[in-house]
Order: sequence, then C-alpha cells, then structure tokens
Amino acid sequence: MQFCQYALAHNIIPFCFPAHSTHFLQPLDVGLFGPLQRYYGKAADDHMRDTRTGIVKGTFWQFYSVARIAAYTANNIKAAFRKTGIFPFNPDSVLTQHSSRSVTSPGKHQTILHLKTPHNRRDLR
Repeated sequence: MQFCQYALAHNIIPFCFPAHSTHFLQPLDVGLFGPLQRYYGKAADDHMRDTRTGIVKGTFWQFYSVARIAAYTANNIKAAFRKTGIFPFNPDSVLTQHSSRSVTSPGKHQTILHLKTPHNRRDLR
C-alpha cells in the first residue's frame, strides 16, 4: 500500500509486462543492452589486440564503465522507450514491428507460426 501511495503522489504509473514478452517490451532489452555489448566488445577486442593479454577484473570495470557511458545516452534511452511503446504510450508499436515476423521451432528450418493480430472474427479463426 505504501508503494501505491508513493507512486500516486509522484505521478508514477506502475505496470507489469506479460509473461515471456520482456525481449519485446523492456527498454533495456530492446534498445540498451545491444549497444552496451557492442561498445564493451570493441574495447575488449582492442585491448587484447594491443596488449596481447586477456581481460581481468580491473580492465573489465574500466571497459564496462566507458561502454556504459557510451551506450546509455539520453537519445538511446528515449529511443528504447519509444520503440517499446511505453513513452509516448503506443501499444501498437510492438505489434506492428513484429506482425510480419515468423517464429521457427528450435532445430527446425520450417516456419510454424506467424505473429499477426486478428482484425475480425474470420482472422481469429
């Protein structure tokens, strides 16, 4: 109850994601972890190429800190929230991005399902 009162007092709208959907709906997954991984990977590759040594705890945090600053920019954060449809609120954002994709079962090369929102009863059947 205390959390709900705090959220209400500070104009925060809490919500949760449907199960098994965070890879489409969570801003970190959609727009921030990828750039972070690329920046860190490049820094680690450059270090190993230049020094011919591996990554240790000290170099990990050094590279991670630089990669985090490069990846977590205001523009990237805003783009991630926009792409997930959280802000500005647009629930159709994810559906339109993924409506033409197909899902394949692991280990098989055939398409087994097309993700598409039905628009009427005939589409639903």
